Amino acid sequence: SKTTWRGGTVIGITVSAVALIALYNLKHRKQLQRKQNETKKDGSTSEGTKSSSATGASSKNYNWKESSSIELPTHIEREIMKEQRRQAKIPHLARKSPMYDNVQMLSADGELLSSISTKKGRWYVKKGLAEWTNNDEETKQIRIKFEPKGRAARGKSGTYIKTEKQNVCVSCGKGDHIMKHYVVPYAYRQLFPPKYKSHLSHDIVILCPTCHLHSEQQTQLRSKEIDEMHRSLIAEEDDNTSQKFLIDKKLSRIRSAGLTLMNWKHKVPPERIAEYESMVRSHLGLQDNADLTTEQLQTAIDVQFKKLNPNYISGAELVVRSMMSDSNKIEEFIRSWRQHFLDTLHPRFLPTGWSVDSPVTSDVRGAPSSEKLATLVDN
Repeated sequence: SKTTWRGGTVIGITVSAVALIALYNLKHRKQLQRKQNETKKDGSTSEGTKSSSATGASSKNYNWKESSSIELPTHIEREIMKEQRRQAKIPHLARKSPMYDNVQMLSADGELLSSISTKKGRWYVKKGLAEWTNNDEETKQIRIKFEPKGRAARGKSGTYIKTEKQNVCVSCGKGDHIMKHYVVPYAYRQLFPPKYKSHLSHDIVILCPTCHLHSEQQTQLRSKEIDEMHRSLIAEEDDNTSQKFLIDKKLSRIRSAGLTLMNWKHKVPPERIAEYESMVRSHLGLQDNADLTTEQLQTAIDVQFKKLNPNYISGAELVVRSMMSDSNKIEEFIRSWRQHFLDTLHPRFLPTGWSVDSPVTSDVRGAPSSEKLATLVDN
């Protein structure tokens, strides 16, 4: 199953190493049991030490790392190594600080308006727009000195922005190595107009690495279907937008020949070696039958055989472009991803007030900057 961590840090195919080892252990337990039964049938061994040894060996999991006589299949070892590399990257990808500080913002008359970050609370105090309760930041509570915009019309979003949010995975509740997760994939979200992402943290949640991996797998499958559907609509009109890179096939073959001669020459038939050497010599302008050095082969390997396609349009761009003229389509698109998140991950620890039907736009519409920053959404 494929997974992508935001930022391109981890892209690959991972298989549960634990499950693979368990299957392999089961196979060898059966083999040991079969040998034990055959030994009893032949009567070639006593019921003493050897039999008890075989019984003991079959009664517990086979440790492939401690055995020199049995090796795991190459494809299983490869998947285990991939999983180990992924696990090693987790501490570096996880958040270094809590996502939620849960600083309470109170109105001048003491009503709880929102739960915000410590950074935003300090900004309000620094600008003279608020003060810490009892003049102490440790109280994690500020009281603003103005009437915020839209206070009376907060509506459905009021419960969510006031809720104290836990710094745990919203799916399983684990609190170690938490990661920021975008319910609406970041590839789409970053292309939305500001009102669909500015001062809106409703669709940014916390997941642990395992739940994040599972969610990303399902997200990629759905994104691929959506992207391909939109790309098929323009395929006949302009087929030059789907490939991110333009490939020079001749140079690609030169590179492939260089790699083969450099790394796998001993496994290639003589006639194919002669063909590859001829291709590399021709490309480098060398005489026939001239010996190829390691440096010359590396030159062939380093050839630039692909370049960015200036006409390329990503799947996310196609999807967002198709909705830009209709705000209803964007809202439906966002809510469909919220529902997809619920259906695939079944989160049990979402903050109170989180809902598929929560507003998809912020109420920031051209107000002066001081008023914009005074909005109550904990971004």
